[in-house]
Amino acid sequence: MYHICLSDPERGALKYFFLQQGISDHKIICLHNELTVGPLSPDLNSLFTENRTTFYKEYLEFDDPTRDFYISKFVHPNYFSDLNEYSSIVVWKGENVAEELLLRFVANFSRFKDIYVAEVATIDAEYKNVAEVNPILFPQIWGKWKLISEGKRKSLINNWNKLGKQPLRILENGEIIEVPITFYDDHLLSFVTTSFQPSGRVVGQTLSSIDQRISDTFIYFRLRNLIKAQKVAYEGNLFSMMDLKVKLP
Repeated sequence: MYHICLSDPERGALKYFFLQQGISDHKIICLHNELTVGPLSPDLNSLFTENRTTFYKEYLEFDDPTRDFYISKFVHPNYFSDLNEYSSIVVWKGENVAEELLLRFVANFSRFKDIYVAEVATIDAEYKNVAEVNPILFPQIWGKWKLISEGKRKSLINNWNKLGKQPLRILENGEIIEVPITFYDDHLLSFVTTSFQPSGRVVGQTLSSIDQRISDTFIYFRLRNLIKAQKVAYEGNLFSMMDLKVKLP
């Protein structure tokens, strides 16, 4: 059986849990993909790969080796081609847009016989994503995951196929909603003051006040765009959050 999660913190927690429990016959897949932003498509074709690569070249304005490393993760052509399609997969998720997208991604692109969901809210309703949960609590949901019915799988696939009209996605009342790339800009600007302050502080304050799972990379991307639009003044290195200070013009 395979277990799929979204990023390294979740993978680390699962690896620790497997080690502590002596579980050796289950495998972990880490998607390493930011599905909340950028182009999406029903098919993993060359046009999708090209469009997603173009987006992430602007999104990840770092040095070339770092950018290429992340692009190789975010624009992976097929995560499931070498896996046993007659096996089963468990999607570890919470109630957030990124992990809801992960479930739809698995439903659409994998051909596993059975798809199960390990929903961390069954441990405690306060948990909104897998990374929040201490792995010592995983035994509470181990083996209790829910099988996705064929009807539910078709619904998830249909939902995935409707996405991609806007470059940013949020979760609202349990539904994935697509919004413009500028959706958080005004909120981000509300934390920029008339005095220079570290950009990391602005990014952190913005993230902590948003009830969505979105990365600091995205908020920093939007901050750079606001600088380019001359809505924010800066000093320092524009491509290093640690070395950049910002204020209102």
